[in-house]
Amino acid sequence: GQWNSVWKARIATRATWELLFRTEKLVSSWDGLSVVPTAKQLTCVRALNEHGEPNWMHRDQRRANDNLADTIQGFVALSDVDARSYGTVLYVPKDMTAQTFLDTFHTRFYRRVTRSGRPAPFLADEDDYHAFDEDELEFIRKHCTLTRPMLRKGDMLLWCSPMPHAAAPAIDVSSETPRRFGLFVSMFPKELLDPDHLHTRRDLARRPLTSSHNVLHPRLFPFTLNDVVAIRRPSFEYEADVEVQRKRLIG
Repeated sequence: GQWNSVWKARIATRATWELLFRTEKLVSSWDGLSVVPTAKQLTCVRALNEHGEPNWMHRDQRRANDNLADTIQGFVALSDVDARSYGTVLYVPKDMTAQTFLDTFHTRFYRRVTRSGRPAPFLADEDDYHAFDEDELEFIRKHCTLTRPMLRKGDMLLWCSPMPHAAAPAIDVSSETPRRFGLFVSMFPKELLDPDHLHTRRDLARRPLTSSHNVLHPRLFPFTLNDVVAIRRPSFEYEADVEVQRKRLIG
């Protein structure tokens, strides 16, 4: 995720994010590459249920946050895939907007009121990741359709972090199915981050690890920071222009 080549691919997506947020001043995640060989896809198919869902359908936003577009995730395809290939699957609302679906979902599962009828805060010890349980998935299936976008090399898929999604092969994956090769990337307007957030980002980027998708509250893989405190950043070599843009996107 910190290679020069990966940063070049990440930087190549800037134009899209600039159009989306209407600013050239951005910060970026530094996610890693995603390489899923055919053999791994054949293994992952065992985790699919009768609905074609893997057992890690999730959202990358804590349940206390019911905003739709606080963070937006991206995946850049670096290989062509077919209908059976491992790829991102998303639930798309059938008969309502995404925000209306999210509001309805939160009202059903997470929003609480006090005895006086006032909204009560949703309190949970959690991170910006939540795997849906069966009750939640039943509600999602009722109101949404599971989709599998067909990406070609150079395509970038964008989705809002709280929407149900995962990555999985199709049930009919075979030994002829091509591998999946791509890059996760998320960006966000720099002006909306305070100095403390920017300081944290710069500190994390010194370690030789990749980040989570969440640009506002980045974490590192693995998520146990105690294991990586002593790790020093190796001497990555960057082209001059890549180094300039990398520092800007770190913040």
